[in-house]
Amino acid sequence: SNKNYIIKPIYGALGRNVEKVQGSKINKKIKNLDNIIIQDMLRDCNTEKSRHFRYISLYNGNSFILYELKSSSSIVSNRGGGGIVSLCKYLKCNSFNKNEEKSINKIIKKLSNLHKTNLDYIFSIGWDIMLHCENNTVKAYCLEGNVRHSSWFYPHLVDQEIINSYKKKLLYFKNK
Repeated sequence: SNKNYIIKPIYGALGRNVEKVQGSKINKKIKNLDNIIIQDMLRDCNTEKSRHFRYISLYNGNSFILYELKSSSSIVSNRGGGGIVSLCKYLKCNSFNKNEEKSINKIIKKLSNLHKTNLDYIFSIGWDIMLHCENNTVKAYCLEGNVRHSSWFYPHLVDQEIINSYKKKLLYFKNK
C-alpha cells in the first residue's frame, strides 16, 4: 500500500493525465476513471527525475535514431510535458554508463526485430523505453510503441541531415 504506481490513460497523448499514485489510493482512483493503465513506477539509477528514451526503428529492422528525454520537474519526461530532449548519436547517450548502454542495446535489438518480423508494413515506430534500477541491476522496459511519433524535435533539435535521411528512407519504403 505504500508503493508508488503510475496511472495513465490507455489512449493518452503528450503525457496528459499521467499521475503518480500511492498503492493505498488506487482503488479510489479507479472508481472514477475508465480506460487507464496502472503500472509499477520505475526507478532510474541515473536521476531522481523522470527520464526515458525514444528509439525509432524502421520496417526493415534498422535503427533510425535514439533520443534521451529528461523531466525538468514532473513525472512526465516527454517533450509535450516540458521534457528536455538530447540526441544520442550512434545510439549512444552521453549519460549512459556501461550497464545502461548494454540494457538499452538489448531492448533496441528486440524491438527492431519485432518491427521487422511482425510490423514491417509500418514505416517507423517510436518506442518509449525506460531504465529501471533494482539491486544494482539495470533493466530496460518498453512502455509503448508510437506510430505517430516525432523523428526530430522542432525547433530545438532540427537537423536537416536527419530530416533528409528520414525522407529518403520513407520514399524508398513507399516505392518498394
